[in-house]
Amino acid sequence: MAKAKRCCQQPFLIIKHFFVMQRLLVALSVATLMLATIPAQAQEAPTVDSTNNEQGRRWGILPVPAFASAPETGWYIGAVALFTYNPQRGDDTRTSNGSFEFNYTQMNQWLFEADWNVFGAQNKTIQRGLAQWLFFPEFYWGVGSQTPENAEELFSARRLEFSQQSLWRVRPDLYVGPSVRVQWVYDVATAAGGLLEAGNVPGNQGGLSAGLGYQLTLDQRQNPLNAKQGAFVQWEQLAFGSALGSDFGFWQHRFDGRVYLPVRTGQTLALQGLGQFSSGQVPFRMLGLIGGSNQLRGYYQGRFRDQHLLMAQAEYRAHLFWRLGLAAFAGVGNVAPALNEFGNGRWKSSLGLGLRFLTDKQEDINLRFDMAWGQDTFEFYIAFGEAF
Repeated sequence: MAKAKRCCQQPFLIIKHFFVMQRLLVALSVATLMLATIPAQAQEAPTVDSTNNEQGRRWGILPVPAFASAPETGWYIGAVALFTYNPQRGDDTRTSNGSFEFNYTQMNQWLFEADWNVFGAQNKTIQRGLAQWLFFPEFYWGVGSQTPENAEELFSARRLEFSQQSLWRVRPDLYVGPSVRVQWVYDVATAAGGLLEAGNVPGNQGGLSAGLGYQLTLDQRQNPLNAKQGAFVQWEQLAFGSALGSDFGFWQHRFDGRVYLPVRTGQTLALQGLGQFSSGQVPFRMLGLIGGSNQLRGYYQGRFRDQHLLMAQAEYRAHLFWRLGLAAFAGVGNVAPALNEFGNGRWKSSLGLGLRFLTDKQEDINLRFDMAWGQDTFEFYIAFGEAF
């Protein structure tokens, strides 16, 4: 496995340290091409849209090629079908959305994914979920907030993941209901002589994690993919254990609070605070993770991980002209083995700038290009929808 590690790491490190600017230039070139072609395509109505005036039904399908970039994958390409549906355009029912996606990455990873966010009539219910099947070699530095860069090792595994929340409105904008999460990790390969091979890390040989609990959500956003005002507050508590067939027994609590403040026309200040708190035998892949395309951009997802995670970030979004916009963001976060130990490790910070391109005028969905700097790191991301 050591040889495999060297073979897989070398292209990653070359990309990471020598070709960052090349990736940025390619991305900007692709964006320029999109700017030239998408308006013409929009006039030709590429979105399949069906309207039944008698019943007020309306749905849309937008099949598009997928391309993106993240430090965990390098470049990836694939195909995605974006779905929108609103049975009652005349009332306040939010537009339901979902997607089916397949991607293949520069790091020889592949992913099948489906997600859904379905609103019932007059927003009385929400059905939200995610299903994934993926092969995803990735890097691991150990557990803790001060793991050294030279501790990096490669592991690979196949994963099946499923989550579902069925929520009912109990008060205006306030929802509660059961939540379930399942993650099955199998066909695990670890680096010879590495931390994971040592055998004292929960989940290093794979296994099934199955959890059941509840979720409480206050959601005042009109457009979850590009919120411009209102608040979003979510609390989730899950219990994983053998009664559900889980190989690991642990509790997990997660808090996510967001506020969106209109500053002036076309400008929004978005704020987020996030915490994840775990107890018991938690598999290393389900610990609180620093980094990624949505949480503390600028760090590889999982560069730092531990039982508990605290993070806060802010983003200023401004429309420029036509379909273009800009964003500036900053964040800070840390992980710790216990709540009273957050002050023992150095907090991680990040700064970034982004370009926004409005791909769907009707549903107000952006394609974002983000550059983010962490502490001694730089990463580049391309994704649909805002980070939070």
